[in-house]
Amino acid sequence: MPRGSAAALLWDHPNDAAFFWRPAKTPLHYSAFLGRTKSDGLQIGVCDGVLGDKSIHVTITPDNKRALILDGKNTDGFVQSEVRCKGKVPMLVGSCDESTIRQKWRCDELDLHKTLHGEAFPYVAAMIRKITPRCHSKPLELLMLGLGGGTMQSYIAHECSDAKLTTIEASSGVVEAARRFFGFTGKAKVANARDALHDLVQQQRHFDVIVVDITDTVLSKQDVDNLHLLLNKDGIVLQNHTNYLKMSEQLESFRKVFATVTEENFMGGNVVVTSTNAGAPEAEQALRQ
Repeated sequence: MPRGSAAALLWDHPNDAAFFWRPAKTPLHYSAFLGRTKSDGLQIGVCDGVLGDKSIHVTITPDNKRALILDGKNTDGFVQSEVRCKGKVPMLVGSCDESTIRQKWRCDELDLHKTLHGEAFPYVAAMIRKITPRCHSKPLELLMLGLGGGTMQSYIAHECSDAKLTTIEASSGVVEAARRFFGFTGKAKVANARDALHDLVQQQRHFDVIVVDITDTVLSKQDVDNLHLLLNKDGIVLQNHTNYLKMSEQLESFRKVFATVTEENFMGGNVVVTSTNAGAPEAEQALRQ
């Protein structure tokens, strides 16, 4: 077990709170599942590295709540996804690539109700509430940039059985983690979001809903233009971010091409930006020229 890994630090300090293995200078974002105090006496399982990618960590509690944690340029200590699986699992420490952890921590059945009704990030439930009423009136085409643990994809596939989901995720390790530990069974294409947007425009694809959840990655003006071109007239773009200052310039790009842009703030610093095409035919025509 490598020194300095999440697993090693938890092993060295088994009585610490859930996330005391994180360096103090890089605290985790708010976690509804795992933000417990030391007095709770919580013991968790943790593994590091998926497909050899040491920036990926998975934690699990005795009641089978899981968190996907990413380290990186925009994601240091970022709790990307949380989900509850049914059943009980042992608290283990080690590599996420170890066969024992992969077998014992497999999520055979998601508890979507508990995950999305009061336990997971409030912004996730809010975004899903904007999507699911639409699928009850007609089959939807959805583009989802960013997979994480696949919580949103899994719920939409369950609730909207006729929906067609296209998921783009930059990290093959994240896709593998979603499959191994978070009950994700759908399809995901490993690609850069910018390249994927360009390719989808070239293919003349269109979507009813586009979800952008790529850990505060700032989209270029061309990326925003491509989102606009890919969106059906009555569709919506939903973007989650946690850094208002960093995303302020991008927000102006959204306001220049979409008819309506609104923001909704959530506990923990998440902001959901909702954008629509409705009522902006001139802007769409200009972009296509």
